[in-house]
Amino acid sequence: RGKVLGAKWRAIGEKDKARYETKAAAEKERYAEEMKHYVPPVVESDDDDRDLVAPLVDAIRRADSGEEPLSPSSIGAKAWALSYEISGFVATLDAPPGVDATIDELPPFIRDTVNALPTLARALALAPEPINTQRKIRIPAAGVHRVAVVEIIASLLEIGVADVDAAVAAANVVPGSLSLVPAVAAVLFTHTQGSPLLCVATRVVCLALQSPTEALWAPLLGDGWATAAADAGVTPAVGAEDDANLATRIAKAATEAMELRPGLRDCNVGFVLITATTMRDLEGDEDPPH
Repeated sequence: RGKVLGAKWRAIGEKDKARYETKAAAEKERYAEEMKHYVPPVVESDDDDRDLVAPLVDAIRRADSGEEPLSPSSIGAKAWALSYEISGFVATLDAPPGVDATIDELPPFIRDTVNALPTLARALALAPEPINTQRKIRIPAAGVHRVAVVEIIASLLEIGVADVDAAVAAANVVPGSLSLVPAVAAVLFTHTQGSPLLCVATRVVCLALQSPTEALWAPLLGDGWATAAADAGVTPAVGAEDDANLATRIAKAATEAMELRPGLRDCNVGFVLITATTMRDLEGDEDPPH
């Protein structure tokens, strides 16, 4: 189109060109004069007021109720958007708010996220279909939506406010049988692949173990949560010998790993051992948080 217009312009006589050039010069002068007095309009951005929690909660509820089919990518995108906001806030903290801090001192979107924890916890039970590895081995899929939601939990625990820790402890994947932190811990032993989920799950468990809020880590000292996680659909089924407390499960995983060459060990073993290191450090701490 530009070549055609250029050809037509060159074909115009000098007299006609002068007429158009005179008009162009006048328009240019008018534009320059008006720009001297131009004041750009103030555009108010609503980025700070956007609600990132409600769309995520709605998407999880629809998938959980069966109203809509599970879409890990759609829920995951919403969860990651919220996760980035929370982690951005955590990054601005020069130090933890302290034991005397309350949830009322936190930004509204953090408080909204904490209030939404009962629904966010249900995302762990929304497991995607298992996948086949390159070796044609069927393994449980992590689900990008679950990775993002567990990342939200980790970021909340990193804030270090007792009210937030208590809310995380009170959140249930299945009321009465499976709370949030044990559900996350269960993933460490059943998902042998999928580093992103294993990485963030390890963060949650280690942060819970270091929290002064006993309700966060106390369930891990008992048994039953492995079976409850499988019954809820968070993990594949486990045998009765695996339905033990955290320390016993770590010891069993480490013993089994020692019998294999490093190249043959499952991906999750390293993350399980990181959790073991946290437990050991807490046992040797002269002034532990609990």
